[in-house]
Amino acid sequence: MVGMRIADVQEDIDHELISKEEISDIINRAAAQASEDYRGKTPLLVCVLKGAVNTLAAFSQAMSIPVQMDFMSLSSYGSGTESSGKITVRQDLSTDVRGRHVLIVEDIIDSGITLAWLVDELKRRLPWKFLRFWRSRHVARSMLM
Repeated sequence: MVGMRIADVQEDIDHELISKEEISDIINRAAAQASEDYRGKTPLLVCVLKGAVNTLAAFSQAMSIPVQMDFMSLSSYGSGTESSGKITVRQDLSTDVRGRHVLIVEDIIDSGITLAWLVDELKRRLPWKFLRFWRSRHVARSMLM
């Protein structure tokens, strides 16, 4: 599979909405806050494959505390370009989340269907813990389970 590069579409880009430096700053601030919030703990960073891998790498490297990482591959698109609303788990977590502090790291939230399903699924797996998610478009959001 050949991926698209920015150079391939550079002439089609009208203007930059948010710079690489601004994204890096947001990631660093969120990582600093998460490091403070979870000091003394080893949170589990859950990455939704494949899009959030670069975000996870930057976020985990900016953290000042030990973290563990795990990955899920989820799809609500099937073979089309519109969400079907039905979530398919292509790859599940290999880590047991019970008793863990879990941070979901996501890059872009489109319809929100996949993230809502993931939050509900993790609530089912760890009903009494604090779960947070972070996406590169905004700073951390929290939900008390």
